Amino acid sequence: MKRIITIACFLFVLSACSAKSAQVPENFQTISQPMAENLFSSIQANDFENFHKDFNEKMLSSTDETNFTSIRDSFLQTVGDYQSLTYDKTTYEEGYLISYYAVQFSEGSLTMRLVHDPAEPYLISGFWFPDFPSQ
Repeated sequence: MKRIITIACFLFVLSACSAKSAQVPENFQTISQPMAENLFSSIQANDFENFHKDFNEKMLSSTDETNFTSIRDSFLQTVGDYQSLTYDKTTYEEGYLISYYAVQFSEGSLTMRLVHDPAEPYLISGFWFPDFPSQ
């Protein structure tokens, strides 16, 4: 019986530790927002080198200058020049931290979901725009 209690206590502590790692770090906006702003200021300035500086290895290997040019052209033609972004919230979903932003452009606005690795330095592992107009 004592052994069962010890194992149960161990499992409880283990689950508490894993639940703690699944939480959004305090003040995560101060980490995420500069990365989000860099994406759009780099697109606006046609600066591929700065655009991908906060990407994790997988994003770096799947994003080249051709992809960047395509993304840039798509934004400029569809929603115009980048104006500003507003942070909404960050959640922990399916093993990633996801920050939500409202992004204002000269011709409209979009919602962005910026996906971060769950551990420091919280590099960008993806981003998408659920309301981007489809052609």
